[in-house]
Amino acid sequence: MRKRWIALVMAAVMSVPAGLLAAGTQNKITYDMNNSPINGTYKEPSKSGAKFLGWATTKEKADAGTVDFNATPEDKTNASLNGIGSGQTKTVYAVWQEGNAKYAVALYGIDQDTAKMDGGSYTHTMTFGPATGGNYVTSHKDAHIALSAETADDKCIHNHSWDEIIALCRTNPHVFDKCVESGCTKTVNLDINDTLKGGGWQDGYLSDETGDGPAMLYKELHDEFRVWQPGTESGSYQYGDNTGGYPASRIRAVLNGYDWTSDGSHGNTTDLTRANQKYVYTRSDESSNTGWNWRTADLTDISTVTSDNCLLSCFPENLQAAIVPKAVKSDTVYNDVSGNNVTTWDKLWLFSGKEMWVDSGSDNDAIRPNEGTIYDRITKQGITTSSHAGNKGYYFYTSGSTAYGNTDYWWLRSPNRYIRRYAYNVSISGDWIRDYTGGSGDAVAPGFVLGK
Repeated sequence: MRKRWIALVMAAVMSVPAGLLAAGTQNKITYDMNNSPINGTYKEPSKSGAKFLGWATTKEKADAGTVDFNATPEDKTNASLNGIGSGQTKTVYAVWQEGNAKYAVALYGIDQDTAKMDGGSYTHTMTFGPATGGNYVTSHKDAHIALSAETADDKCIHNHSWDEIIALCRTNPHVFDKCVESGCTKTVNLDINDTLKGGGWQDGYLSDETGDGPAMLYKELHDEFRVWQPGTESGSYQYGDNTGGYPASRIRAVLNGYDWTSDGSHGNTTDLTRANQKYVYTRSDESSNTGWNWRTADLTDISTVTSDNCLLSCFPENLQAAIVPKAVKSDTVYNDVSGNNVTTWDKLWLFSGKEMWVDSGSDNDAIRPNEGTIYDRITKQGITTSSHAGNKGYYFYTSGSTAYGNTDYWWLRSPNRYIRRYAYNVSISGDWIRDYTGGSGDAVAPGFVLGK
């Protein structure tokens, strides 16, 4: 699933290497003095498991996913191809999108998280989370500095491939400091497997995601894999039950696998002992957005979601190898915000209220004081419980043949501090709100840490 590139040679003749064209043959286009094609056939390249997006004028742009032009180059006066004289050549590079879904992330902090390596800690860390604050489903956020203007001390994640970002994290991640405040974005191409897709998946979700991607996973995951923690089938907690907190939740198992343990390893034991209750809020018809109601659902046994098919396994291989377990601090007793806080070591995790808003007052219910620390992105952008547009997230949906981004709720890992049926989430306006843990109408927006 790593990004690859190919060259398209353009001159008086344009050619594409054989084997990468739809027809599997080499094609050439010859232009006349008026820059119009006089013979030859242009065919888009194709590659198994990838979507061709267009052409970039440099390999660096192609690696970063930046498209300079995507139209059939029937006219050499295209700005990206201009200046090619008789007998001269110009090389442009194919831009590929691999996988079947996008997740747009932003940089939340550098050297802020404690990450684990053989019982020790990493020298450098870069923490990523959902690219909130704008609709990037069908648009790209501009880099805070152009690639051509970058210096040794100032670079933008938007301009670089994940391999390049990983390499810089290991040497000097602070070259990306300005990305934290600027909210610079980066696309993660996911390959959602059949287990997590379930019956709610619709082919073609990705086809119109022309921007950086959604800041949350909603339609990309089946309803049942967006449930924080199902409730019991009857009684006071049929709508949800946050007993045990995030460490014992179904949603944590979806992210890392049911065999993911509290010490950050895969094994035969698990903390996720309560994950198979059945009473949830789902749609009666998975092919439509109708019929929402509380019902006893035949949920997939969460023990079938392992390291081989959890959400982490859907990430590109280079990212899976570079993501390190973070010390995730979670309260396990809903009405105790001073004790009963445990640390798990997770590669994917949900943010807490403490990590998402600057406010630290006890009157802000979603902010539990022991559940982590405020990220620099939140502080530098001034995101508070009263000024919170920077936390608005957008999901992807289509209406007819048109793609849109729309705001929605996305889960936090923080349990409600007053009622056992609830956990907190970020609302459509970016502030906090509570929802039944058995509900499947909220999206998933995981964080992850790169480390050295």
